[in-house]
Amino acid sequence: MDEQLTVFRDRFEATPDYHDGLSFIEVESRLTPSKRAALAWMEQTGGEPNVVNLDGRFVIIDTVKESPAGRRSVCFDEVARLGRKKNAPEASVESMLEALDLDLLTPEQYQELQTQ
Repeated sequence: MDEQLTVFRDRFEATPDYHDGLSFIEVESRLTPSKRAALAWMEQTGGEPNVVNLDGRFVIIDTVKESPAGRRSVCFDEVARLGRKKNAPEASVESMLEALDLDLLTPEQYQELQTQ
């Protein structure tokens, strides 16, 4: 097991309330190469990816308490980024998500997580 996956497993095992009834072996068996790349990116940019039960499904989300250092100073969408006259950020949230084939939580999903 590589170091990044070990960190992910340790975080998973330290927070059983997030994913009651799910084993890490089951999670690991579902990690496609693209999901592993997304996990690596979350870790490299200062995040804390974990598995949570959301809307009755187990999903991988970043559970870091505030925006990681590696993902600050970005615009939400590409139109806003390109429209900046001065000091345009290098990236947008939309472009980051698209590059990694990830989805942003809906406001409702985010609110649900806040109640857990």
